[in-house]
Amino acid sequence: MNFEELKKLVRQFGSVVLFNDNKPELVVLPYEKAGVGSETEEVEDQQEQQEIEKLNSEILALREELAQREREIEGYGDEQA
Repeated sequence: MNFEELKKLVRQFGSVVLFNDNKPELVVLPYEKAGVGSETEEVEDQQEQQEIEKLNSEILALREELAQREREIEGYGDEQA
C-alpha cells in the first residue's frame, strides 16, 4: 500500500489500524485528531472550559431559584388549609 492510498483511507474512515501477522500494530490518524495540540487549540479549550463552567453556574442558580419557588408554593398551599 502506498502513502496516497493510506491517506485516502484515513480521510474516508477517520483512522486506519494497520495489522502485522493478524495483530494490530499501528493506528494512523489525521494530525488534527492525534492529540498534538497547538497553542491556539489550548486557548480554545480554555475558553470552552470557561464557557462550560459559566453555563454550569447558571444552571445551578436556576435550579436553586426553582427549588425556592417550589418551597414558596408549598408554603402557600399550607396557609390555605
